[in-house]
Amino acid sequence: MPVNIGAVRVPQNGGRVLVSAAGNAGGFTLDSGLQMLDAMGYSTFEFQLLGTFTGMSVTVYGTYDPLAYTYSNQPEFARIFGYNTPYVPWQGLVGVIPSTSWFPLIAPSDQSGAGYSSNPLTAAGQILECKQKPLAVRAVVTAAAFSTGQCSVIGSAWA
Repeated sequence: MPVNIGAVRVPQNGGRVLVSAAGNAGGFTLDSGLQMLDAMGYSTFEFQLLGTFTGMSVTVYGTYDPLAYTYSNQPEFARIFGYNTPYVPWQGLVGVIPSTSWFPLIAPSDQSGAGYSSNPLTAAGQILECKQKPLAVRAVVTAAAFSTGQCSVIGSAWA
C-alpha cells in the first residue's frame, strides 16, 4: 500500500514487462494474465508499448474484483494461519477472475500530447496513463494475420 515517505513505485527501476509478442502469419491473441498485484492501491499506473512491429495492438484491462487480492495473498495467509493449502500460482493466471470483472483502463480526460494514447495502444512509444487504482491489470496483445516484428508492454505504478 502507498506510504508517505516520498515516491514509492513498482517496480523500482524502470517498467516491468507485462507481455511480449512476436508477429506471425496466422494472427493471434496473447494474454499477459494477472499482473501488478504488488501495486494495489497505488494512485497512478502507466503502460508503454515498445518494439518495432506492424499489425499488433495492446489493450490494457483492470479489475476491482476482490478475487485478485484473495489469490495474491493465499500463500502468505496459509503461512500465517498454518493452513495446509496448495500454493496458487496467481501471477499470470486470469481464469480465477470472471471475464465480466475486467474492464479496459481509460486515460484521464486531460491526457493529451505526443506519445499519450487511449486504450488500445497501437504504435511503439505510446503511453497509457491511468488513475483508476485497479487491484490487478492484464495486457492483451491482438495481432492481425501477417503481423511482423516484436512488441512488449511495460507497466509501472507509483503512489
